[in-house]
Amino acid sequence: MVTANFPRNLQQIFELTQESTILLIIIALNEAPTLAKKTCQSLKKHPQTKHTPIVLVQYKSPLEKQQLADAYLPRDFNLQDFNQIMRQLTIGY
Repeated sequence: MVTANFPRNLQQIFELTQESTILLIIIALNEAPTLAKKTCQSLKKHPQTKHTPIVLVQYKSPLEKQQLADAYLPRDFNLQDFNQIMRQLTIGY
């Protein structure tokens, strides 16, 4: 699992995918829907991460309608919700 807080970490994510298998990417962008959109789009277009599930932790406005990520969690998610999404997205690994 790789956790990225800002788009500048995209290069780090791409480098990590060359070194090991990434099962899941979690993006937590504090009140930055534009950055979330650009980050998700970049990850989904890149050959090394386009098939890696993305979980977007939302802080302010819901972005589900834009289908940017594979799953969404509210800012104040609980462990049960987190575990359920992890199981669903990493089935078969």
